[in-house]
Amino acid sequence: MDTDLEAYLAGPDPDPAIEAIAAVLGSLTRVESGADYMAIYTSTNGALVVTPSEDGYFSFYLRGCTLWNSDVEFGRFLSQTVSRKVRCDPTSTFPEINPYSDIFLEIENGSEAFVNWVSLEECPAGDA
Repeated sequence: MDTDLEAYLAGPDPDPAIEAIAAVLGSLTRVESGADYMAIYTSTNGALVVTPSEDGYFSFYLRGCTLWNSDVEFGRFLSQTVSRKVRCDPTSTFPEINPYSDIFLEIENGSEAFVNWVSLEECPAGDA
């Protein structure tokens, strides 16, 4: 399926997830580091952009022909493969979730829960 997917992986090191994605998509070649914090990889099946995100997570943005049909499928794969917490947009799989909300699906150790993910930087003073 040709699609755009994104999931957020917790932890200090994105390399295990990059290796897991390469095992599925085929060899990934690092083509650019747009800045100190961004890495862009390509394969014959698509492109992967990895950047640090909120609260100690890394954003994995994948575009191209993949085995995953949704952010949730991609997130489940990452969590299961690297045994770490993953957050993703649930709206393609759970249409009852408002796509404009701050609700994310958090996946860890085979368990899933909806979380309200608002960065502390976005909270007004005194609300955090």
